[in-house]
Amino acid sequence: YLAAHQEITMSARKELHYFDRHYDRGSSWYRSWFPARWDGGSLTGEATPSYLMNADAPARAYETIPDAKFIVMLRDPVERAISHFNLRVQKGHEECATLAEALQDEPNRIGLVSNTHRLGHNLDCYFLQGEYVRGLEGWFRYFDREQFCIVTSEALFDDPASTYGRILEFLDLGVTEYPDFVVHNAAPGHENDNETAELLGQRYRPANQKLYDLIETDFGW
Repeated sequence: YLAAHQEITMSARKELHYFDRHYDRGSSWYRSWFPARWDGGSLTGEATPSYLMNADAPARAYETIPDAKFIVMLRDPVERAISHFNLRVQKGHEECATLAEALQDEPNRIGLVSNTHRLGHNLDCYFLQGEYVRGLEGWFRYFDREQFCIVTSEALFDDPASTYGRILEFLDLGVTEYPDFVVHNAAPGHENDNETAELLGQRYRPANQKLYDLIETDFGW
């Protein structure tokens, strides 16, 4: 939707993963994905979701683009975990038969990847990635809160025009015209394990409350 705005040019490829996976390639490699020059007043950016939960990304981003603005889109962590699990099963990347089994195995999975650049990237740690407060606390240690616009995917689906307008206001841009709000990345329908979902919701409550306190917004999860 942002790429459709006349004053925004996004990177030549989505999910560059520079600040988590490809930082050793250097800033010249990173900058090569953006326009070499553009008219005054235009903005450019990229979208890599795994930056949020990566431990190294905030410091690296601060060193490279300290004045950047960040748009963070969050999803109900229970729904996120269920969707993530089903997607990995569909692609043949998950060995556990149920999300409950995968959650039981998560401590072992965290131990395997916690000290690598894979944290947050295609990671099969379903609970950990929904503890958004962990990621945001890391980013807030380097950047001012005012540099972040935090929205939910639920808000985008329920009222795309309003959410889009809010983000453009954050970017100091006006709404010239609204794009066609076609749904992107829609996951196929799947059956939920209600018992596992309920238990997940209970586990997430402390982290969710810390998130609400941190950003002074209650999403009602």
